[in-house]
Amino acid sequence: MHQDIELIHDEIAQIDGLVIPAHILAHTPSATSVFVSSIHDHSYYIDPMTFLLQSRKRTHSGSSAQMRASVRKMCEGYNADLIGRLANLKPGQSFQARDFTEMDGFCEGVIAFQQEMVETNYGDSKAAKYLKRYGRTEVTQPRFLVPPYFCAAGRGDDWYDLSLNCANECIDLCDELPVPIVSLPASSLNPETSNEIASDYAEFERVVIWLDNFNQIGVPPEDISAASNLIRTFSQNGTATEVLYGGYLFMLMHFDELEAISHGILYTQHKASDSSPGGGGVPDRYYIPKFHEFRSLSQTDLIIHQHPELMCDCEICSELLQDDPDNFILFRDEPELLKRHFLAVRKNEAETIVNSELEPLLRELRSTYNKYHESIRVLRNPDAVKSRGPMEGLQYLENWRRGLSA
Repeated sequence: MHQDIELIHDEIAQIDGLVIPAHILAHTPSATSVFVSSIHDHSYYIDPMTFLLQSRKRTHSGSSAQMRASVRKMCEGYNADLIGRLANLKPGQSFQARDFTEMDGFCEGVIAFQQEMVETNYGDSKAAKYLKRYGRTEVTQPRFLVPPYFCAAGRGDDWYDLSLNCANECIDLCDELPVPIVSLPASSLNPETSNEIASDYAEFERVVIWLDNFNQIGVPPEDISAASNLIRTFSQNGTATEVLYGGYLFMLMHFDELEAISHGILYTQHKASDSSPGGGGVPDRYYIPKFHEFRSLSQTDLIIHQHPELMCDCEICSELLQDDPDNFILFRDEPELLKRHFLAVRKNEAETIVNSELEPLLRELRSTYNKYHESIRVLRNPDAVKSRGPMEGLQYLENWRRGLSA
């Protein structure tokens, strides 16, 4: 999100790269193109966001009932027919998979957008003020190109087949192998389907996995095991994997050879395919390192007063809190520090995982659950962060341990 740009520049050492949503690039091409080129030591790729086209027509509309400008501009960049086809849909209607097989040049348009958008708009006259700000004069290209993709209910449904067909069609459109995004729910996976999916994409050296609405604080152990097995199966077949929309749970799948996760800053550790584009940020919240999750500021205040040993020792928190839980209220006056704290903790989590073994980390999850679950479970706080999944105390930590142990 553009509100994070300056923070990313300041904290660039805490991240490894960027994922740029295509509708954001289409909506603010000059600013985004210069931004990604200004952090030239950090690679990026463009998420084509084509799954948005599966949604019902009203999902693409803003408060005025007109098509969201970002979605309209993205569609204009992909294929001349898309805008007219979307406009002709009735409010409750949506595209079908067959509509895209009849659309000439769709894959070519999506790939060309990723190849040309940054370079074209980097040199636009509107980019001059951003170039002056960042002092960068050389455009950078995406790390890899992503074929059109769609969210499937499971292997073999029409959307799965369309995504696979698009991925194969794009091989001839790219100088190097493209990197498909494979999207489906974890509940649709089992060892047999995981083997079949890995076989379907065996021609590709790398894939990005998006497990639809894989909410790490609500996902059951069996879905965690299924996700872990899918990643491991890809690895055994020689295909590298990354994950869209992941948190600490997915980071632990490093031991299944997962190479990277992506997420926003204080948001989007999971995403549902039926969510609407846009919508802004989330309420201020605090990432508790020991819990590997966010809590509202009010609830965190209660927690660290009851358990002061849970105060974070990162540079941001050490300076602000000074070992005094009463100082936590100061985060309300400086909410930007919540983001800096999160990035510092996330970087530390990554470094800890790559320098550890899985079993000690799972024992730590069990220890944290045993020590804090009961007192956290009974906390009464009306503004605690809610989710679609259950979040009773620290039950999710035990679910992680059980799912990854399997």
